[in-house]
Amino acid sequence: MHLKSDCVAFLFETIHKWNPDKGTKAFSYFNVVAKNWLTINSRRLLKHARRSVCIDVPEDFTLDEKRNLAEIDIVMSHEEVMLKKERYNAINEMFCYIKGLLKDDRDIRCINAIIHVFNNIDSLDYLNKRAVFVYLREISGLNSPELSSSLSNIRKHYRKTIGPSNMFDLF
Repeated sequence: MHLKSDCVAFLFETIHKWNPDKGTKAFSYFNVVAKNWLTINSRRLLKHARRSVCIDVPEDFTLDEKRNLAEIDIVMSHEEVMLKKERYNAINEMFCYIKGLLKDDRDIRCINAIIHVFNNIDSLDYLNKRAVFVYLREISGLNSPELSSSLSNIRKHYRKTIGPSNMFDLF
C-alpha cells in the first residue's frame, strides 16, 4: 500500500519532466517511469528484507546471522544469571550421579572427559558434533569405537535419570 502511494507521489513530482514535443504520449511515458520506479524500489525493499532478520524466529537465521548474533554481548538479567547457574550446577550434579553409576574404567574416563569439556566450554574453539567427539577422544585417551561404546552406556544412564518423573528434571 505504501509502495503504491509513494509511486503516485513520485509521478506527481516528475510530471514536469514529460515533454509532449518529443512525440510520446503521457500515458506511455508515465507507465515506463512508474515501472522503473517500482522495479528499483521493490529491489531496494527486498534487499533490505534480506539484510534484516526477526530476532523472534532464530530458526530462520543463516549461519552468518547466527555467528554475528553470537558476537553481540547481551547483558542477562539477574534472574537469568541465577537460572543459568542453577541449571549449570544441576547438570554437574547429574554428571556426578551418572559417574557414580558407572563401573567400567572406559566409561568413567569418558564421563570425566565430558565433565571437563562441559566445565571448559567457553574456552573451546569449535562446538560441533565432530569437534566435541574429537575433544572427548583426546581427553579420555579412548579410541573412536571405545568412546562410542562408552557414550552409548552413559546415554542409557542419562535417559534413566532425566525427566519430570525421574531424579533430574533439567528442562
